[in-house]
Amino acid sequence: MGPVEWLLYSVAAGLAVFVIGELAARAWIGRRRRYYCWPPYTRFHLPLDPAVFVRGDRLVRFEVNRLGERGAAPPRRWEGIYRVLVAGGSAAECYYLDQASSWPGALQHELSMPSNCRQLGVRGAHVGNIARSLVPCRAIRRQLEQLLPQLPRNDVALLMVGASDLVTWLENGTPERIEDGGFSLDSIIGLHPELRFGWKPGSLALRRAASSLYRAWVRPIDHRETSGKRLSANRAMRAGAKRMLTVIADPTPMLLRYEKDLRSVIRILREHSTRVVVIPQMWIEKDFTPEEARQMWMFAAGKPYKQQVDAYYAHGLIWPLLKRIYEISERVAREEGVESLDLQQRVPRDLEHYYDDMHHTPKGCQLVAQLIAEHLVNTSPRS
Repeated sequence: MGPVEWLLYSVAAGLAVFVIGELAARAWIGRRRRYYCWPPYTRFHLPLDPAVFVRGDRLVRFEVNRLGERGAAPPRRWEGIYRVLVAGGSAAECYYLDQASSWPGALQHELSMPSNCRQLGVRGAHVGNIARSLVPCRAIRRQLEQLLPQLPRNDVALLMVGASDLVTWLENGTPERIEDGGFSLDSIIGLHPELRFGWKPGSLALRRAASSLYRAWVRPIDHRETSGKRLSANRAMRAGAKRMLTVIADPTPMLLRYEKDLRSVIRILREHSTRVVVIPQMWIEKDFTPEEARQMWMFAAGKPYKQQVDAYYAHGLIWPLLKRIYEISERVAREEGVESLDLQQRVPRDLEHYYDDMHHTPKGCQLVAQLIAEHLVNTSPRS
């Protein structure tokens, strides 16, 4: 065999191996049918602008365990471990908070204290967080349908919801009818087998498999740029809004849809959990000083994180709606036979505990974690 023939043979053999490997990787991924909230072993460090997050962490560590949850590595054996799963929206995700400062992270610390473990009758505690920002209950329902069957059974499922349904309704123009669509699987599931593969480098199954192996073996840390510009711009956008809306459409369609979807989410969680605790979304409500008002940015008539928005809803119009959502959450929990935990009156409504309308500072999260731990321990059947 001459040099040219040998070269052609080698190229053909290499292509055949590549194609066979790619097809095998696609078949393997499709057969496993594994869904993860976040790609397992994802790790990134996010420095925060101290001028924007005055009472926040200087560095946010976001670390994902092998189950695809934001949280510590799960134990090899679950016997004797008090497992807590956190689901919901951005106030539970705590994206701009360091893992230990987030209330799910602080809750694991609280529950793992020897005195609490003794009262619970366990040897340790684990809190896994699968909450995602900007996901209303109808999207959470779809997320849980995919994730819960492959996760360990929960001793307790904590559900912090309500705000995203309202915010999504406002951003979409207060529609009279709430449709099921609008949320792709990618927006609620970080890694799943339903991707469409292609033959370009970025769409290869082999690339995805290699990336997963690299994260699992090397555990790389993605060091990101200092964050805070987007939040700062959103605050400035609300402060400079051309219109402050004082009239809103009939919220009945949104409220009815929220109630329907909340019932579905509770029922799914109940199938996979010994206890379900609904924690209605908290918010800061007070007469703002000019400086406090400049920290607020939510309730736009549009999507401020994607586009320029010139109209916002006045807080005095929004707070009664949040109260109605809160009341629905408590009532539905009661009617579905699960617990609800009222924290709205127990977390001070100030910028020591909130860094904007609904998201807690590390100090606020610490208090939230302590209150949840106190409730779980004092009401546990094992106590």
